[in-house]
Amino acid sequence: MLPVVGAVAVIAGNYLAPNGAPARVLASKVMVGIGLVSYSWYLWHWPLLAIARTVQLGARDLTRDFLVGGVAAFVLACATYRWIEKPIRWNARLKSLGARASVSFGALASVICVLLAVSLGAWAKYGSKSSFEIKMAAAQRDRPPLLDVCHNMLDQEARLARLDQCQAPAGSQHMDAVLWGDSYAAFWMPALTAIAAMDRMTTYQLTRDACPPLLEFKTTHPDPTQPGKCLEFQRMAFEEIRRLHEKHGLHGVILAAGWGIYAGDEMATALGATLDALTGLGLRVLIIGPSPSLPYKAPECLLRHDEIFCAVNKVDFYHQRMRASNAIEHAATGRKDVRVLDPTAYFCDDKICPAIRDDVVMYVDSGHISATASRHFADYARTDFGWLR
Repeated sequence: MLPVVGAVAVIAGNYLAPNGAPARVLASKVMVGIGLVSYSWYLWHWPLLAIARTVQLGARDLTRDFLVGGVAAFVLACATYRWIEKPIRWNARLKSLGARASVSFGALASVICVLLAVSLGAWAKYGSKSSFEIKMAAAQRDRPPLLDVCHNMLDQEARLARLDQCQAPAGSQHMDAVLWGDSYAAFWMPALTAIAAMDRMTTYQLTRDACPPLLEFKTTHPDPTQPGKCLEFQRMAFEEIRRLHEKHGLHGVILAAGWGIYAGDEMATALGATLDALTGLGLRVLIIGPSPSLPYKAPECLLRHDEIFCAVNKVDFYHQRMRASNAIEHAATGRKDVRVLDPTAYFCDDKICPAIRDDVVMYVDSGHISATASRHFADYARTDFGWLR
């Protein structure tokens, strides 16, 4: 509203004092010239910004936006004003056609624009695509099949997923393990489904958006209702774990999260308390350590750039995960019923942590692993998962 209020104030002020200093400044040739091209400038700036941001995968860059949306758009606005807008506006023949012709021409131009937009949309959706484009589109959708059913979303009240729907394999009365964590944890469920098929190890999913598996750990979130919902979910999850241990013979718990989001002294303290509570029930705990986060969303980046550009340097990943890894190691050290599973060797080679490996796109975005990558992880971590039983 500030620009609108400012514009109203300028209009009102110059109406009340038409000979004042602000009016003289606004009447200068420079200001009038800017005013004449301002609408063209407005029309040019947004598509240029949108294209630049798309090419750079949404990266924030104020200098780029100023040069593209400010300087380049202004130059183009001046050019189109001089060679397109003015000749059309002041063309004597066009002016002589009258209002009816103007409306008809405007309507025709609008219809053409709509047809172009619809055609472009149809081409983007239904037009022929390369096999690589199809692969990247599929990678964006490569999510756990029961994510919508078994994962507690931000827009939902704290609730537990139904046991008969969200365990692998389905229908077992005995429970070997529970996967507890946030949305990053939910994307490990395909690995546990694969383990269930290989070793008949039964796992149940307890996950919620932006809610780490840390008892009484208060998260920060732009929505002020979310920290309270997370605390409630944490308590509900722990009580469900206790019940499954008593009624269904639960052996172990897998803790997973986007640990870097929560890293710090408070996380280490809360993790220690959570491990005390879980091992106090007689459970084994497997903590899946931090996995790499990429600078850009993997499928979108791979469409526009090479694999090296889309990867994260391994040294950078070590810096990225340091605080979280230190907190996890500090909380887990000296506990015989706690094991830390480091996924680094699965995601990284000697130099980089790539976005695509062995023809598998490893992430659906910049941090959540793909369902395919998760399933393949089962072979890498089979021994560690089996330790829980």
